[in-house]
Amino acid sequence: MKIKFNQLIVGIIITLIILFIFEVILSTFLPILGLGRYILPINVLIILYLSFELDTPLLSVLIFLVQYTHSIFSVEEWAIGTIAGVLIGFIVSFLRELLRLSTPVITIVIVQVFQIIWFVIISFLNYMQTNNLNLIESKLWLFIPESLIISILSPFFFIVLNKIWKRNSSSMVGQEN
Repeated sequence: MKIKFNQLIVGIIITLIILFIFEVILSTFLPILGLGRYILPINVLIILYLSFELDTPLLSVLIFLVQYTHSIFSVEEWAIGTIAGVLIGFIVSFLRELLRLSTPVITIVIVQVFQIIWFVIISFLNYMQTNNLNLIESKLWLFIPESLIISILSPFFFIVLNKIWKRNSSSMVGQEN
């Protein structure tokens, strides 16, 4: 869906506020629960939503803004995440007509597939930097539960983001065709 510039500004501001709130909550409560090593990548979920639902030449800028906001809470890998996010956005732009997030189950599966692609891109770039496969293996065991939780939450999160971005498309999660 083409989006007007003023909708884009309002949508990204509200989305970044939501990301900030989730980052504060998650960075506070997960360590309290003894899950300090786990990080639910809400930023990845937002980037996937933006890639699937917005048809704008400013997608790369939006991805940068999401990753930059995320960097307040996680300094590591935000730049690599931006590269991965832009690559994901590029892939989605080619597959947009084939990938319809029409049901919660389809949304969960597609989000999981793209999280795996994200992990592969991040792992490749990390390996290029460190030449260390042990780092990738240790991150894989954290990635599996995090990505499954994010995938399961994605239909609900996408419904909220649809309301923020004022999306009325019939291909949205939670709506009938």
